[in-house]
Amino acid sequence: MSRKKGRTQLPQVMLARFEEMGLDLDQFVPALLSYPTPSFRINPLKGEQESVLESLSVIEPEPVGWNRLVFRANPGEVKLGNLLEHFLGQIYVQDTSSTIPVTVLDPQPGEEILDMAAAPGSKTTQIAAAMDNKGLLLANEVSAKRTASLTGNLDRCGVINAVVTNQPGQVYGHLAPERFDRILLDAPCSSEGTLSRNLRGLDIWSENSIKRLAKLQGNLILSAYYSLRPGGLMVYSTCTFAPEENEGTVTRLLEKFPDAVIEPIELQGINGRPGFPEWRDKTFHPSARNILRLFPHEHDGEGFCIAKIRKPSSTVTETAKPDKRLPSKHRPGRGDAKPIEKEETGIVKKTLASLEERFGIRPESFEDFHLFIRKNDVWCSTQEAGEVQFPRITRRGLRIARAFEHSVRFTTNAVQLFGHLVTRNRIELDEQKTRLFLAGKTQDVEQPQDASDGFVAAFNSDCALGIGLLKEGKLKSQVPRSRRVIG
Repeated sequence: MSRKKGRTQLPQVMLARFEEMGLDLDQFVPALLSYPTPSFRINPLKGEQESVLESLSVIEPEPVGWNRLVFRANPGEVKLGNLLEHFLGQIYVQDTSSTIPVTVLDPQPGEEILDMAAAPGSKTTQIAAAMDNKGLLLANEVSAKRTASLTGNLDRCGVINAVVTNQPGQVYGHLAPERFDRILLDAPCSSEGTLSRNLRGLDIWSENSIKRLAKLQGNLILSAYYSLRPGGLMVYSTCTFAPEENEGTVTRLLEKFPDAVIEPIELQGINGRPGFPEWRDKTFHPSARNILRLFPHEHDGEGFCIAKIRKPSSTVTETAKPDKRLPSKHRPGRGDAKPIEKEETGIVKKTLASLEERFGIRPESFEDFHLFIRKNDVWCSTQEAGEVQFPRITRRGLRIARAFEHSVRFTTNAVQLFGHLVTRNRIELDEQKTRLFLAGKTQDVEQPQDASDGFVAAFNSDCALGIGLLKEGKLKSQVPRSRRVIG
């Protein structure tokens, strides 16, 4: 870890609270304000673990122990976010602590899972990968501004089983009672554990803000518990140390539902502490000791708290009361797409025929998926994600093509996910040409005999990069601006 800031940057009130928690400030504060070792997670939806690790051998990946897909690295001057593997969605740059909540949640293929506070998508994409892109993943985000980062990461990681909604998490208790097999509530918090990368949180940090957040978290955890099916599992997590937001929130749940079970968390390679039994004048529920606390001077990662909560019995006898400040009705958002079955839609049929003619992708390759249109865009999702109806759906699945009057353009995100099916109009790029392509440039290429002018799929060593427009020996990259890699 490298030193970033000094202790004097932190408010005295915050330091006093850390001392009350029994922390040695001389060890804790420098670690809190230092960057943890860079780390990443392999995305099995986009790449085989063995081949990805082989291509990343130069950054010396080291497994963390608790999750076979998570690694610390030694990138030197190389930025992990500029690597080809990151562009392709084969890896996700993520702090090691941030990967633990989903590891504890242990999602399974075919389940229905709710990520109640999903942006920016680090844990959402991790859930989708564990589900093998099967079943239904409802990714909710209350902030419309933060939804853009969420959908961008879903696209890059090739997620097709996700449905994104944009509404307060408090509504799910009465909107979808006892529906979900598993729920992740990575709650909005005071973010004390992430000060190594973001000191802006200090501008709004105060003990009053902790009290306000604890009240919000209490409402969210109750809503999530109502939405969890009997026997289901919920993980509650924060990136803060405040006991009010961790043990306090879990205790509020147990006061409402005494039969809720806070299960111990046992993971290899993690040096954590149990939850606090009390804080100031508040004694917490004894089960809150099963919370896992991570401190940066003891664990090479950001500060985190994680609770593993099992719901043993039904809550249908209770009335899930919505937050009184929320709108009484939740109308579908303007972006809510009504699914249109592929056999009933001319645009979908035209798209499938064009993909076969241009790229050799057989229409039956999409038989297990749900295809539908929004305007002139063709989208692909799992059957479960395509059929589910919720208020304020902003998108579902992955956009795979855009239909024009005389042609169809495969999207870069779709080519990266389904590139292994492409048999025609492929063009191979070397390392230098690949860098130009990722930067969105136009370049001269040697046109293969079997590649005609028009849209082509660009590859680097059998890795599908994206779509390019080929004309008379010039290749114009169609990589979206938001995904271009400069440098």
